Amino acid sequence: VGERWTERFRFLEEGAYRIAGFVDAPLAMSAADLLLARAGAGTLAEAAFHRLPALLFPLPPGLDGGAQLANARAYQRAGAAELGAYPRLWQQVEALLARPEPYREAMARLSPEGAAGRIADWLEELL
Repeated sequence: VGERWTERFRFLEEGAYRIAGFVDAPLAMSAADLLLARAGAGTLAEAAFHRLPALLFPLPPGLDGGAQLANARAYQRAGAAELGAYPRLWQQVEALLARPEPYREAMARLSPEGAAGRIADWLEELL
């Protein structure tokens, strides 16, 4: 979480979870069980690569033209993430942690193995 949110989410540390300010996101995702994040394309691509179930809180449409909301809804439709609801945050976290496999499988489908290599091969063919 961002530095200003660490105390607000400290209650999640009751178990095996650790709350920290900004960290190396790809490294943290590789060790995480669940992602709570905005819904930028880079963040979602990294979450898919790591097969990380996500609870998404997209920026309001007026701030980014609606791109994050569209991203979040696409991942939700694919079964890889849920849209976060602050009043139900704890229940959503518990539900995702209790049954992460369907979300992990959906994330895997959104980030097929070798995609970067296939794109590089395709670009080489074009050149």
